[in-house]
Amino acid sequence: MQKAFIFLMIISCFCSAFSQQSEKNKRDASIDGNSVISMYPFQFIFSNFKLGFEQKISEKLSLKGIASLGLNEHSLVYDVENYSAFSVEGQLRYFPMKKSPSGIYGAAYFYDRGASFDEILTFYDPITYNLNSVGVGVLFGVQLFARKIVSFDFYAGGGPNIPLKKAPSSNPNNSFGNDLIFNNYRKAIGFHSGFSIGLILK
Repeated sequence: MQKAFIFLMIISCFCSAFSQQSEKNKRDASIDGNSVISMYPFQFIFSNFKLGFEQKISEKLSLKGIASLGLNEHSLVYDVENYSAFSVEGQLRYFPMKKSPSGIYGAAYFYDRGASFDEILTFYDPITYNLNSVGVGVLFGVQLFARKIVSFDFYAGGGPNIPLKKAPSSNPNNSFGNDLIFNNYRKAIGFHSGFSIGLILK
């Protein structure tokens, strides 16, 4: 959880710095924008707040950092108690056809994520799970700019998911909600995707 909080603070500092650029720097910036701050609206369904910041580092390359936090006394999606989760992710994106950070791209990614929750069982003490995994892989996506103000970004790909604190190999209590969480913390070649809406910074 501390990793995600620190990462969000770093993203906030970057955003503040770039929003205070001088007028000269703004005139020299790319017409399509040099950085994007984005949010992932579908993550609210899972009680998570996810924020990303992407910075152009060359004509064809950009670097994106993403962090998310999830806190809920009772998760309706997973049907567990005292749910908390974090993730931090980095993506190095290459734009072969247009100037970064707009257009079709390929990327290499790395993430670190974890979750903690209690499962309440009738007539038994709660079972507490603490899960953690890291992953690497490649993805492909497209980022479109609308009126040089708003961005729409979609990507999909995959790679190995490596558990550090392993989930049970099988669901011990046959709970559908637990299975949704456990699948993210088992050794596997995992599917990795995302959709975000962003604000373009000049």
